[in-house]
Amino acid sequence: MKRVVKVKKEQYVKAILLVVNQLGLNMTPSELSIIVTSINRNMLVFNLITRKALKGYLNIDSFTFNNYIKKLKDKGVLMRYEKDLEVNKGLLTYVKDKEIHLTFEIDDVKTGNKN
Repeated sequence: MKRVVKVKKEQYVKAILLVVNQLGLNMTPSELSIIVTSINRNMLVFNLITRKALKGYLNIDSFTFNNYIKKLKDKGVLMRYEKDLEVNKGLLTYVKDKEIHLTFEIDDVKTGNKN
């Protein structure tokens, strides 16, 4: 079965990340908002300039923002590449591909059969 879900351009990144989030990232709405805003504004490296800008866009104080950054690092959403803290490049592939194809493989724990 194929199901096409139409999404407005301005909501595309959020829609993709909502799907990916359900597959194990478990970001809170605030964490998701930080990542969506950073990707939409092409702020993929989290340095002093982008952090300040993101805090302003989202109206978040420094202490709270830094707590979210720590949680996003713990969840693997933000990764350190060389010296820079960046949005996980693997996560960005979902956004760049412009579509997600899901296949479910059901594992019956009782019998061990995969369907």
